[in-house]
Amino acid sequence: MIKRLPKWAEVAIEHLCIAAGAVAHSPEDDLNGWDYLVEFPPESHPGPADTHPPAKSACVQVKSKIQGRPACRITLTNALKAAQSMQPWFLVLVIVENDGSKPAICAAHLWEDFMRRALMAVRQAENERNKSCPLYTQ
Repeated sequence: MIKRLPKWAEVAIEHLCIAAGAVAHSPEDDLNGWDYLVEFPPESHPGPADTHPPAKSACVQVKSKIQGRPACRITLTNALKAAQSMQPWFLVLVIVENDGSKPAICAAHLWEDFMRRALMAVRQAENERNKSCPLYTQ
């Protein structure tokens, strides 16, 4: 049994990034909702250096669990940050079996459908909060 599963999962993802030639930067303070900013190796490009496309990077939030289906939750605050970000966001779930076998790793790009649902949930939560406020008028 893994004692500190969330940290173990983050380190496992960091090692996978290293193996792929990517660099995973973890924030000093986790205020942005993501666990790593991953910078991918540059792609080969013919021509002068000033015509090369910019390097690719993405924000990655790592979740972990023991057994079960590949599903997890993120906070509404982080969902809003992901939807509003100019960077692509990925949610990576590491699922570890009780027998200690090789973990399953699932990754999802937080894209159109996710953003639509996140923005609707934020608006709904904001409306509910405003309705309970004594200054709310309809």
